[in-house]
Amino acid sequence: MPSQSASKPTKTQRWRTLRAQVLANATHCALCHKPLDFNARPRSTWAPSVDHVVPLALGGSQFDPANCQPAHCGCNSSKRDRLTPQPATPSRSW
Repeated sequence: MPSQSASKPTKTQRWRTLRAQVLANATHCALCHKPLDFNARPRSTWAPSVDHVVPLALGGSQFDPANCQPAHCGCNSSKRDRLTPQPATPSRSW
């Protein structure tokens, strides 16, 4: 069985430190490019979070700063375990 810190990176001081570093100078979501809302409720759609560029499920490094980027919680959640975000479905314009 995996250790708690492996399955819950948010519970470790190492993760909290890395998260703070990634978000320190962040202004926009790396996935949708809209501004991050640092006043949003935690874990709400527009709240800042840290996305793993290469998801952990695909072998990405959990604590490598080069594998982390700022993202909205909603964008990060929508990306799931893909390498790139799911493109928006175009609306029918006819």
